[in-house]
Amino acid sequence: MHLKNEALKHKARERAALNYAKALKSKDPQSIKLAWSAKQACRQKYSRGDVVAYSLLIGFGYEAQKIIDQLEYTEQDRLFVQAVMDVAHAMDVEVVSLVVHRDETATHCQAQTTAVTFKGSKVRMQPSDCARLQDIGARPFAHLGIKRGIQKMERQSHGDEWNKINHRTVKRLHEDLPREIAQKEQELAMVQEMYQQQQAKLAVLMKEYENAQSLLQEIVAEVERYHNIEGELRAWEGAVAARESNLEREIEPVRLELAEVKRKAELCTGVLDEVVFHAVQAVPDLATEHLDPYVEWLIKQGFNLEEIYDAVVGTSVEKQVGEACRRVEERLSHDSEQLQPKKSGPKLGF
Repeated sequence: MHLKNEALKHKARERAALNYAKALKSKDPQSIKLAWSAKQACRQKYSRGDVVAYSLLIGFGYEAQKIIDQLEYTEQDRLFVQAVMDVAHAMDVEVVSLVVHRDETATHCQAQTTAVTFKGSKVRMQPSDCARLQDIGARPFAHLGIKRGIQKMERQSHGDEWNKINHRTVKRLHEDLPREIAQKEQELAMVQEMYQQQQAKLAVLMKEYENAQSLLQEIVAEVERYHNIEGELRAWEGAVAARESNLEREIEPVRLELAEVKRKAELCTGVLDEVVFHAVQAVPDLATEHLDPYVEWLIKQGFNLEEIYDAVVGTSVEKQVGEACRRVEERLSHDSEQLQPKKSGPKLGF
């Protein structure tokens, strides 16, 4: 790798010297300035005690790994090569090796580049450069819906714990792990207690569920019985409706016959009224003989004496009917007094 870096620096010096000579011949100030800057950039001597190479690692998260595993090996290789070459081009370095590992837990790619650029200068990496190179390396996978990892500051702003974001030393891990384990054990105990409480609640709910199931079966049976009763009631309603229809047909002739009887009775009553009226007019002496029974008959039919008398006021038989009403009233009053029981007085004792 040292020889590779030294060869790049040597070629860069030769190329810079040649370009500077051409710029001097062109006498173009801008070209001379650029060529001089390039020549100065590769003047520094290569040191084997400095950074020798840069390693690149392209890996994927759990969900992204599923997408990568579905690709053909040739497509995986193409994407890995493109990503590594894009990053190397941005760094202006040469890719020395590129290996795709599929024999481990997750498919990933490892690559190495020179520590010297094609311009002959040493690669100087800043944190911002690393973030930029990660963005470049993720672009070939963007069409698969895969994005680069979330930056540390962004994860911290989202509330992620710092010990999950930043890599810790072994010494720091030995210091932190006992405390973190104790904390997790405490959380586990709380979760187990909550689990037991939930199990107890679940047992109560299961008991209530069984009771509800039993009640539901009773309700279903009751509903079925109700439907049976409802069917019987509908059958009875049909039978009653049929019976009512038959009774209506049977009653109709009786109703017509009763109406005819009433009509004849009313006709007879009207005829009787006329006969009595004319008889009394012709023979006034017949009033007592015929009017008294007639007035009494009218009373039994529901008429009172005032209605009977008012009906003949102003006629030629007003006097006879009025006298008949008084006689009937006196007789009915006398009969009523005779029917009332007499109260016995106190008995004297000697």
